Amino acid sequence: MKNKLTLAVITILTLATSANAKIDIHVGTSKVKLAGESATAYNIGWGTNSHNENGFYWGTQFDISSIKLKDHNVTSFGGDLKIGYSFIKDLTVYALVGALGQDLRQGQGLGFGYGAGIEYKAFNNVSLNVESKSYAMSLEETDYDFDSLGLNLKYTF
Repeated sequence: MKNKLTLAVITILTLATSANAKIDIHVGTSKVKLAGESATAYNIGWGTNSHNENGFYWGTQFDISSIKLKDHNVTSFGGDLKIGYSFIKDLTVYALVGALGQDLRQGQGLGFGYGAGIEYKAFNNVSLNVESKSYAMSLEETDYDFDSLGLNLKYTF
C-alpha cells in the first residue's frame, strides 16, 4: 500500500511541475463522513491547473485538512489528479483520483479514492469549486470509508 501511495504522489508531483500549468492556492470547508461519523473539515492547500484552447483541463491539488470529531481531531493530507472539460466559458467539470493519508488516534490511515467536481471562474484569478470525493482507507488490519462534499475558494497566480 505504501509503495502505491509513493507512486501516486510522484506521478502527481511530476504533472504539477508541467511548464503550462498555473499555480493556485485554495481554502475551503467540507462535510465529511469518516467511518460512519459525520463532521466538518477545514482545508488549505495548493495546486496547479492547465486549460487548453480546446476546452480540456487537467490539474493537481495538494491539501491538508483538520477534522474535529466528537472525541478527537483528525489531520488529513492528500493529493488529487483532475481531468476535465470546459463545456461553456468559465465552467469546468472534472473527474479526479487521489491518495489520502490521515493521522488518527489509532495510527495512520492510507487510501485511494475518486470523485468529481465543478469549478466556476468567478473573476480573472478567483474560482469556486464544489467537489465530492470517496476514499477506501486502510489502518493496519481495519478498512474504513472516508467521504466528503466540499466547497473551495481558489486563487490562481
